Formats: sequence, structure tokens, C-alpha cells
Amino acid sequence: MRSSPFYDILGDEHIKVIFEAARAADPDAKLYITDYNLEDATYAEHKFMVANVNEWNGKWQAGGRPLIDGIGSQTHLDAGKAYAVEAGLKSLAAANVAEVAITELDIAGANPQEYQAVAQYCYWVPHCVGVTTWGVRDNEASGKNTPAQTPLLFGSDWAAKKAYFAIRDYLPDLPKAT
Repeated sequence: MRSSPFYDILGDEHIKVIFEAARAADPDAKLYITDYNLEDATYAEHKFMVANVNEWNGKWQAGGRPLIDGIGSQTHLDAGKAYAVEAGLKSLAAANVAEVAITELDIAGANPQEYQAVAQYCYWVPHCVGVTTWGVRDNEASGKNTPAQTPLLFGSDWAAKKAYFAIRDYLPDLPKAT
């Protein structure tokens, strides 16, 4: 577990305190825990998250249900790394949670086939409820994949890129943008 003011004071119990407070504030909210390096089931962070969520949800309840409803994967991919996402999502979905989601997708180079593959993996994996990108336009990219890596679905001029159309064409029920 990474150090934080909450962890430094409360240890592992900080997760319980935070999720109990959120559940008390809105009993109907879906509560997710998200982190990076969860997209690949072989990563240590992924294994740590699955093991801990299973443990936490096994021992902590609020209102007769587990504290954590879902796991979000902050999926910041290098080019050529989308292949690992399917196994990662399957492993997260097998954890003791109701849902999983890709919460911050960006892919260096915005390869259309990789974006489409990630959308397909979420569609194919039971309990994967959605994919959210880390941004909209390349000039707004931050973190691991910078604007120079053109990682998002729209160029800086708002023009839809091939990656956008690859996802749109895979999901035919979505409204068609030009």
C-alpha cells in the first residue's frame, strides 16, 4: 500500500473508514476503488488489489452489502500493450466485487486496433460496465502518455481520430458523430 496521510495514521483501516463514510453519505452510490497498473493480471499491483479487495469485502459490510462495489483500472497503455487488458479485466471481475470498469484509458499513439480491442474486452468480460478515457483531446493528455504521444480519441483540433471510429464502429448502437 502506498503511503498517504490516511494510511500513515490508520493503516489498512483507512480503506474501511473512507468507504464507510462514503456509504453513509449515499447508501445507493456505487463505490469503486481505482488504481493504476491493474490492466495486466501479472503486475504485482493487480495481484495486490484483487487479494485485498477480496479480503476487505469478505470482512467489511455496510448496510448488508460489501463496502466496495467495483474496481476501476486506470489503464494508461504504452503502444502494443492492449493485449494484456482482457486477462486483467477477467481477473478483476473474478474478485469479490459486482462491477469492474476501465476508468482512465489512454493508449500511446492511439492505435485504432488497440482501442477497439480494449472496448471489446470490456464488452466480453462479465461485470465490466464501461470504459472512460483519460481525456478527450491530445493536447489535454497528461501523466504517463503526454500530448506528444497522441494518446486520445480526438486531436487537438477536435477532429475524431481513427481510434474513435474504431470504437464507434465496434459499438453500433452509439450515436454517430462525424
